[in-house]
Amino acid sequence: MAKEQMSRRSRKQVKKNRKTKRSLLTKSLLALSIIIMFLAIVSGVFVINVIQDAPTLSASDLESPLSTRIYDQDDELISTIFREENRIKVSIEDIPEQMQDAVISIEDKRFYDHRGIDVLRIFGAVIANVKHGWGAEGASTLSQQLIKRTILTPDKTLKRKIQEAWLAIQLEQKYSKDEILEMYLNNVYFGHGAYGIQMASVHYFNEEDLSELNLAQIALLAGLPNAPSAANPFKNPEQAKKRMNQVLD
Repeated sequence: MAKEQMSRRSRKQVKKNRKTKRSLLTKSLLALSIIIMFLAIVSGVFVINVIQDAPTLSASDLESPLSTRIYDQDDELISTIFREENRIKVSIEDIPEQMQDAVISIEDKRFYDHRGIDVLRIFGAVIANVKHGWGAEGASTLSQQLIKRTILTPDKTLKRKIQEAWLAIQLEQKYSKDEILEMYLNNVYFGHGAYGIQMASVHYFNEEDLSELNLAQIALLAGLPNAPSAANPFKNPEQAKKRMNQVLD
């Protein structure tokens, strides 16, 4: 009889402990949900404020400064005058398709699929940065890079990244993919004082006609914007070759 009473008390205690655990779990989940909701609201308010503080996207801000070229009476180039950036503008129709494909493949392979930001690439970059440390991989699209170079600053801040993404979405709504790619290729820095794909071709290969570049030359130029100094073929030929092969792959 005594054993049965002890057994009943034991079962009651077990049930009580289970109820206590369920109650604690319920309270913990409720508290966690409240915290998540609070953080989501705070984050949402922060993002909205940052977006409202973003500069206005205007065509004039997207225009890149060009160099002035002086020729003699025989149409021979005498001198090039520029303030800060040595650049020759070229139309997208005059940029070989292989060059366009090369740049897209290494810088923003889903360029024609996204609308300013690449969500898949963002997740991939987050995983890479967790595995290999901050800065291991970026997630900026060509549109975001163009916004950063023309309208915003290169500062690595959360505010700038949010505004960059927001303006990139607006950019894609106002301009076609070809227009964005043309602006990017005319603006981006290729190292050694060469801004834009036309000036890069002249500087590295003494060639103004982009259609005259071979596949290896195209791949080398396409690999420069990511790290112009590190992949400089004059100073770091081995690194330049490695980067070129990445583009070809």
